[in-house]
Amino acid sequence: MTGPKLLELAEQLSERDQRVLGSLEEFRLLDTRQLQRLHFADHATPLAAARATARAMQRLEGLGLVAALERRIGGVRRGSASYIWQLAATGERYLRTLHRHADQQSGQWGSRRRRRYMEPGVTFVNHTLAVNDVAVGLLEASRDVASFAVEELVPEPRNWRSFLGPGGETRWLKPDLTAVAIMADEEGEYEEHAFLEIDLGTEHLPRIQAKCRVYADYAATGAYQAEHGLFPAVVWLSPSPARRAALSAAVATTPGLDRPAEVFRVTSPEEYLASIRQTPSTGARTDAGVDASTGAGTGADAGATVDNPTGGQKGGTP
Repeated sequence: MTGPKLLELAEQLSERDQRVLGSLEEFRLLDTRQLQRLHFADHATPLAAARATARAMQRLEGLGLVAALERRIGGVRRGSASYIWQLAATGERYLRTLHRHADQQSGQWGSRRRRRYMEPGVTFVNHTLAVNDVAVGLLEASRDVASFAVEELVPEPRNWRSFLGPGGETRWLKPDLTAVAIMADEEGEYEEHAFLEIDLGTEHLPRIQAKCRVYADYAATGAYQAEHGLFPAVVWLSPSPARRAALSAAVATTPGLDRPAEVFRVTSPEEYLASIRQTPSTGARTDAGVDASTGAGTGADAGATVDNPTGGQKGGTP
């Protein structure tokens, strides 16, 4: 995309338009309601916000910057609220050009890979929207709750981490979402770290156990602890009570895990987000912690139990 073409396109976009495009670049897929919650919450009524969101997305679609998937949420009768959005090819080129210009001005000359945009499969869409619903909930809490501020919120694949396994082989840790938050209670401010896994029941339990072992192997390297002084809580989020019970049992019986009840949490997305919105006076948080060398929680509430939203870990989960 040439400089004049970039400038012409940029002049047609508001700051909010730019933020919408940035969110789609970061989170890959967002439905209309998620975009409304993220960028149009300042309107007087939900109806006004919904209409403003619909107008903005129609205009960005008209400019060729975004595209709606053929698949909708809840069917065609739900109107524009049912659309699922992603960047279109022009939108990707526009943002990539902006990033390249910014890199040049800052003296960074790294290349940025071009992303291919196509209609994704149903399983990918459902999982991505579920992950992003948690991300949007965290950002809303950061906006609404005085004692909670998102410091870092990174979806995959940008949060993937490579490390050397026990045999010296290259391994990859691939959380659905990595979250770091600043929280406050009567004793002051502190950081909470979490690796979030959103489970819709599509993975066999042996694969869940294999991923738990990857987390344990990564914790054993001490890399995260050396940088941050703690290891994040690993929080499995599932909307199904039966699935949460199965996840909790799978984690507890994973071979080779050292004290899994002190590292892993199993709860629902709703309970997890609700726990963040509670004030310290409700007793939602305790003085439990995560040992900086082992990553193991030291508090009495730590446990891979069903519906234990955060485990109350100060430093281990937002």
